[in-house]
Amino acid sequence: EYFKGFGMEDKILLFEESSATVEMAAERLQVIPARIAKTLSFRSGNSCMLVVTLAIKRSTMPSSRRSFQ
Repeated sequence: EYFKGFGMEDKILLFEESSATVEMAAERLQVIPARIAKTLSFRSGNSCMLVVTLAIKRSTMPSSRRSFQ
């Protein structure tokens, strides 16, 4: 219902099966894993950062923490 107010209700996909891993999500969407994006959120004190990256890439917390300093 929330996304209807923004005209985005058709952009949200819900699955009965799990899509917790890159491979599962790619299988559910019938795409290659490189087409899956990860959204990572980091919080430090009153600051936060949201990162969207290719699912095949990895993030290390120490390098992300330095972004808040």
